[in-house]
Amino acid sequence: MFVVVLTGTFILMINSLAKRVGLISYESIETTEGETASDGDFSFTDYNEPEKQSDDENTSFNQYAYSLLDDNEKWLYNRMNKAVAAHKSELGFLAIYDSDTIYKVNAYLLYDHPEYFWNVAEGTVWTQTIASVTFVTRYNFKYWASEKEIPDMQKNVDEAADKFLSGVDKNASDYDKALAVYEYVIDNTKYDYTTYEKEDEDDDTRRSRSLYGVFADKNAVCAGYAKAAQYLLEKLGIQSVYIIGGEIKSDGNHAWLLVKLDGEYYYMDPTWGDPSNKDGEQKYNIRHEYFCMNEEELLRKHVFNESTISVPECKSQKCNYFVKNGTLLSGADYDKIEAVVKKAVSEKQPYVEIQFTTKEKYNEAKRYLFERRHIFDILRDVEKADPKFNNSRHEYYSDNDMYAFKLLLNYKK
Repeated sequence: MFVVVLTGTFILMINSLAKRVGLISYESIETTEGETASDGDFSFTDYNEPEKQSDDENTSFNQYAYSLLDDNEKWLYNRMNKAVAAHKSELGFLAIYDSDTIYKVNAYLLYDHPEYFWNVAEGTVWTQTIASVTFVTRYNFKYWASEKEIPDMQKNVDEAADKFLSGVDKNASDYDKALAVYEYVIDNTKYDYTTYEKEDEDDDTRRSRSLYGVFADKNAVCAGYAKAAQYLLEKLGIQSVYIIGGEIKSDGNHAWLLVKLDGEYYYMDPTWGDPSNKDGEQKYNIRHEYFCMNEEELLRKHVFNESTISVPECKSQKCNYFVKNGTLLSGADYDKIEAVVKKAVSEKQPYVEIQFTTKEKYNEAKRYLFERRHIFDILRDVEKADPKFNNSRHEYYSDNDMYAFKLLLNYKK
């Protein structure tokens, strides 16, 4: 028994000889869209081993998914990173990898790099068989935008992103920067129900699932919301990674972000923070209960599934929106609720948001305030303290899963 190590040159020699004697066959791996391909002749460069790269080459501080890979996978990640950045259509010298690894690494590249909006996960893996031994020869990337189109599309992205970034205080805390990103993406994006309801995927749906849908079209699904936010966060020096999971109450995948603020991890879901209906109307403004969630809060409505990458412990509430604003309450305390409303009115806020620590306390408060109508007593007291407050009309939104409600505030003209 002996082992032969095939170099690039030797594989090429075997390839040429095997074709002549009929020992060689070609195969391809189907993409997720059912496309197939058959291989043809290969040039020497298909097998020419690239120079080894360091783990950090072509990577940045923001690459959480990259950190989850082993050394061989990191090497492939770096090569894919360089190829996609240069809009290359294929990558060779892949014999040490199987197709599952190649698809995995390309997916991880997408989790870290929202700026590669033209790249999608469904590429084509080519294999070759010599004397009953099958190995991967190359990978063809799948792009929904052509190399000629990308520069002009990038200008559209840069123009929208730079306009937002120019208005962000560079000395602001990471929390305030992340909140600005969250609110910007929601305020400037309409949920794309057309793509959501489509059964077949095409370039229009891929566009809606990329950051381009947000920055250029102002129309996207969850993937576009998450990737646009991730792109802006990285521009502001905040680490984040794209997460795929699911929803408790529906089938199919859903996307959100894992974000690192002040050394702690949180989840951010700008899609569910957007209360827009199909007409694009934001009736209840932004929902902040989906900003900086810990794992317990996330899993009230989200689920991890087979598409979810490994995630760190996520228990902190330091950057919870309601903690930061002093509106996380432990019960239906009349004085505390009145104080929260009065503070919002004194600042002329358009609404006040309150979250409760447990579902039991939330239900108790909801009964007290709205079923027993004590909210009117509170608002009358607020109006007495501030005559500019309009107590004639009240509207509120409640989120039973996140133990939160939002009360819209009106003012006299």
